[in-house]
Amino acid sequence: MPKAAFAQLFDSQYVDFVEDLPFWRYIASRAGDAILEVGCGSGRVLLDLAGAGYDMTGVDVDGEMLTILQANRPPDLPGKIQLHKADLRLLKLNQRFSAILIPCNLFSYFGDEDALEALQAIHRHLLPDGVLAMDLPNTPIILRDKHQDDAVLDTFTERSLGLPVQVSARQRIRADRRRVDVEWNYDILHADGKVERVTAARSYHMRTPADIHQLLHKSALHLEAVYGGYQRQIYTSSSPRMLVTAVPHGSQGKEKRMA
Repeated sequence: MPKAAFAQLFDSQYVDFVEDLPFWRYIASRAGDAILEVGCGSGRVLLDLAGAGYDMTGVDVDGEMLTILQANRPPDLPGKIQLHKADLRLLKLNQRFSAILIPCNLFSYFGDEDALEALQAIHRHLLPDGVLAMDLPNTPIILRDKHQDDAVLDTFTERSLGLPVQVSARQRIRADRRRVDVEWNYDILHADGKVERVTAARSYHMRTPADIHQLLHKSALHLEAVYGGYQRQIYTSSSPRMLVTAVPHGSQGKEKRMA
């Protein structure tokens, strides 16, 4: 039976996820042109902004994701697109950007040492009046809500094979409550009745706004705002998300939205 790759599964699972797009459009509108998306994946956010006319640069460590992005790319986008297979921590592009976007929990994959390297690379690539925006899990919600292992969390159809997929997960919170390890399981039902499981392991580092402020400060970046949702709601410990914006030290910044 044909094998499904994780990149194909991820693309199919999130192709219709649009809840966060107003936030990224807002960041783009206040920043202007020349925008970098880190962890651009198969292009859900990047292609939306390029469709709005912004010149976009995408970076991802997964070459399969970038291949799918190219396949998903409409022929007549108003904005220009450049793609690079690279690790954010080692990023060396000959360009600075008016905005750098890190969607979908990506920054939480980094432990503190790697997070500092990533933020230092961001600072090197950010214009003096540019803005960094990150979408992160809200730690109190993750640590408070009980997770039932192997419960079905999502269902979707894998686009390239046209097969139904169920998503479940097993989660372990570390004793210090600073890291959550998750094993994501994708069960694909093939036409012959066999089930293929694709597993992806992820570790999420749990941080508060104060933790983020400290990491940013060490990287010559200033915490500008913390939001609790994609409509830029006031952040609280009960917010569904933690959205962070930051600017280089010395920049005036424009907003402050934090409880």
